[in-house]
Amino acid sequence: MDSMFSTITYALSTCAVDIEKHCAGTKFGQGRLFTCLDENKANIGAQCKGVVTEFGKDLAN
Repeated sequence: MDSMFSTITYALSTCAVDIEKHCAGTKFGQGRLFTCLDENKANIGAQCKGVVTEFGKDLAN
């Protein structure tokens, strides 16, 4: 459980600028921020894109 919160905290801090820029109106929870970032993948920074890619792989398993 600590690992999950650590991962989420890392993802949010890594993607903070992109969340503010592309997903500011998106409510937190139920995967909405991830979905927003994934939909804007072409426009987000490289580090955030890596986080989104890894989250997507984890969700697929």
